[in-house]
Amino acid sequence: MDWAVFIFGWLHLQMAYANLLHKQHLRTPTGCGLRQVFELLKCKGLTKILTKGSFHHNLDEALKHVVEAHILEDWLVISGAKDISELRSRKPEQLQELAEKLILKHALSHDISCWIMQ
Repeated sequence: MDWAVFIFGWLHLQMAYANLLHKQHLRTPTGCGLRQVFELLKCKGLTKILTKGSFHHNLDEALKHVVEAHILEDWLVISGAKDISELRSRKPEQLQELAEKLILKHALSHDISCWIMQ
């Protein structure tokens, strides 16, 4: 009866969460939102939630690219660097101080006004 043991579906949870993010943050092509990002990155087929094909994989990849770009941009803003490679010359103590500043200024929910209330 091992096959009857309930095992939570983590993959389905991830898919449901990605679909939730898609629904909440799609917005319009000209405003702030995922639709604008999908158009800039030329991501085809991500404007509608689909259950067939590679939709979830493509959405997951696009969300990862969006998060990475936002984090890199935040590092540039917080450090005043023109290029991310400039941070390599910083001392570990300076990077830790910048990371703490980044968390306080950019990672807290009160500073994500672009994604909320629009």
